[in-house]
Amino acid sequence: MNSRAAQVVETAEKLLCWAAIAYGVWLRVYRFWAPSLGLDELVTAWVIAGQDWAEMWQRCQYNLHPPLYFVAARLCGMVARSEFWLRLPSVLGGLGALGMLIVLVRRALGLRAALYAGALFALNSRAIAETQNARTYGLALLWAAVSIWLFLAVLEEDRWPRVAGYCAAALAAGYTHLVYLSVLAGQVAVVAGMLLLGQDRPRSLRRLLAAQAVALALLLPMARLYMSAGGDATALASWIPRPSLKWFREFFTWPEIFYAGVVIPGLILALGRLAPLRPAHTGERGLLWLGVVYALIFPAAIASAHLGLLNILHGRYLLLAVVGLLMLVGYVVSKTGEKALRLLLCAYLGFAALFQVIVARTYGPWIGIFPGQDWRAAIRSIEEQYQPGDIVLLRGGLVETQYLHPSQPWVNPYLASPICGFYDSGRLRVVNLPWRAEDLESSPFTAPARAQVRAAAQVFVLMNIQVAPWDWELLQRWMQGESPPRQVERRSFGALRLRVYRRQAAAGG
Repeated sequence: MNSRAAQVVETAEKLLCWAAIAYGVWLRVYRFWAPSLGLDELVTAWVIAGQDWAEMWQRCQYNLHPPLYFVAARLCGMVARSEFWLRLPSVLGGLGALGMLIVLVRRALGLRAALYAGALFALNSRAIAETQNARTYGLALLWAAVSIWLFLAVLEEDRWPRVAGYCAAALAAGYTHLVYLSVLAGQVAVVAGMLLLGQDRPRSLRRLLAAQAVALALLLPMARLYMSAGGDATALASWIPRPSLKWFREFFTWPEIFYAGVVIPGLILALGRLAPLRPAHTGERGLLWLGVVYALIFPAAIASAHLGLLNILHGRYLLLAVVGLLMLVGYVVSKTGEKALRLLLCAYLGFAALFQVIVARTYGPWIGIFPGQDWRAAIRSIEEQYQPGDIVLLRGGLVETQYLHPSQPWVNPYLASPICGFYDSGRLRVVNLPWRAEDLESSPFTAPARAQVRAAAQVFVLMNIQVAPWDWELLQRWMQGESPPRQVERRSFGALRLRVYRRQAAAGG
């Protein structure tokens, strides 16, 4: 290929990547303020609606979450109570994470690698979805990207302002979400590996290690919270299935992930045909090591869940592994310039963009395609029909009875928190039931719930299609003392279902 043709191809590549990045930015902001709240978002609203900062911190602990994200959400909530202000911290965090990924890869590997990594991340469905979700993940990703960028900067030149900034960013990630302590853990592993295995040890390693020790010490107030997140009896392990053939089938449902299964073997084949790719400088070496460590989060998570330890096998918890993989993709692109590989990545970008166009035209913004949306409308409908003596069965799995006990004084208010907290309606009698039907038999809350349901004149059942909604016959058998049958979970797009059952209808079968 002559130089002019090569220049045309390179320009086309850059334009494609910039177009993908711009489209990804648009997808992240497109109507994120739409009036529709998911159950997790209602929990966020309840947490930040505490009377003061001390009560908000207490509610964070109930939810097994560090406080930093909720501080940002509460400050936004002081402006106005709406979806726009509730989701704004996540949107800004998701956009910032995308920008910082491009910046940090460019710093170490150059513009071409940064554009490919940024374009791939821009069109990642999970990253888009979590940016529009009023939860901690967008902001946690931003702090992760900032800490990686500063980590590489300190590796190259360990000036004190950089070291202090790196320590602060690592702390911020740990104080935003429990799983994102892995950001700092991975960086500690890289520094330890460079000290033990590397022949050319940068002088900055010891100062980095000192900064990491300070960050870990300052994370000690969160130790109890972190420890409570492990094991089968906790939130993270209680609702996420362990690895199985069924889990793999459901996890790889998005067409883009299936297509990635073609791209990744292509990467491996490209590497196999080339000489070893040695990093040219300290920044490249640091990015390569970090990319490997973060990409290994995925197989490590599978092993941990299989052994009955911490289970994080959910797309929102594995976004750091995606970032690690994209850092490796950028590294390979920068070191090889392999035409076949670049063609494969460009084809992937075209496919992912087409997929996102179909989603956007079919379902609208990403907040509109989650099963179980529009709780605001459903709850308002309940409030319009609710009469004294009625009861609401919340069938969405807000809490798992494996880690709550009815003797704890805060349990009953927490069970009713989404409705009573966000909508300031204290008159609704709400019973939050377990996520899975098979948990009903062992739940410590089922006996009082049955008594309330039997006495209720009307029963409002809020349920989510994704979690196999109950039918009335199942509810009747459960009230009469029978063990509920196991239900088969369905995975399909759908809106929240609201059913109203009256005593007369129940008597008539």
